[in-house]
Amino acid sequence: MISLLITSFVLGLAVSLHCAGMCGPLVCAKFAIKPQARVRSFTLMQLGRLTTYGLLGCLAASMGEIMSLGSQQARISIVVGVLILIFYFLPRKMKRALQQRLPKNSLARKLRRAVGVLMKSEGGFANYGLGLLNGLLPCGVVYAALAASAGAGTTSLGG
Repeated sequence: MISLLITSFVLGLAVSLHCAGMCGPLVCAKFAIKPQARVRSFTLMQLGRLTTYGLLGCLAASMGEIMSLGSQQARISIVVGVLILIFYFLPRKMKRALQQRLPKNSLARKLRRAVGVLMKSEGGFANYGLGLLNGLLPCGVVYAALAASAGAGTTSLGG
């Protein structure tokens, strides 16, 4: 349990600049216009994002339990870590080529549309909903954390 918490904390520190660069503009765009109630709105958005991440972690851990990945956690962590490093060090042209081969689906379009609507909306539900959807945006860091959750051993640890 302690090692999982330490790993999660270190992962968070290591990718904080990535997160600020990727999701930071979304947050700035939402909260730069109206400074009133910024803290409350920002907090609701972050709670929504954490809700999504927690639920996804629980789901991944449940799937891991079903497939009995808990005993293979060390191997899974090593494989996922190596894959992340390989992808990180790939030349940009190769990354773009890989991304272009990914399927384009209507779910992503619907997600973008919903995010656009919530960006323009005011109120607690809109900010919380924006956070919920923000947690569903494609992100390699989230995928790595979900892979770790799959090998966490229990649903609560995965969350």
